[in-house]
Amino acid sequence: MPTSILAQNYKCTTTEGKTIYQAYPCPNSEKLTKPKLDNTASLLPPTRESDLLSNIPFGKSAAELVRLVPGTKIANAKSTMANGAQLGAELDTYTYAGRQFQLQFYFKSDKLTQLHLSDVVQMGLNAEISAAFEKVAAQVRRNYGAEFSKKLETSTSGLIGGAEWRKPGVRISLSVVPMTQAHSSLVLNFFSE
Repeated sequence: MPTSILAQNYKCTTTEGKTIYQAYPCPNSEKLTKPKLDNTASLLPPTRESDLLSNIPFGKSAAELVRLVPGTKIANAKSTMANGAQLGAELDTYTYAGRQFQLQFYFKSDKLTQLHLSDVVQMGLNAEISAAFEKVAAQVRRNYGAEFSKKLETSTSGLIGGAEWRKPGVRISLSVVPMTQAHSSLVLNFFSE
């Protein structure tokens, strides 16, 4: 599988002084250029947002991701997912479908097996998260085709639901997790299969 992306075309600085990468220009943005790498396809930069996360470099090591993806760093915190994958690298701010996420890279035997995107804002009002869910689902749909399941509903604990896609080599899960009855959070995962 050819590797290609994971970072965006523009390097921007927020009003708080934080560096972020995104697919569209922002005030005072710096257009990124592809680095020259020895016979290795770069993960930089996509030509449009629909290219993002469409060819995940599963199997790469944390060191390779840090070298290839601007802003990615080796994770200081240690975290293990239920499937045994361990946090190895992270990107503080990653914009996908117009929404900012923290992007975490999880590894088994030093090979990338999972990407975990969690809402930078941590939680929002259910109406906002519902709209964001639809926008992110539409972007994933453009990259991977129709989802095989999708359900979003209000329960006694709050807004809950998700959508799933399965394609050769990858399973994608977009979830809405209730935080309170009026607030929820958005999580997007890509799993190697």
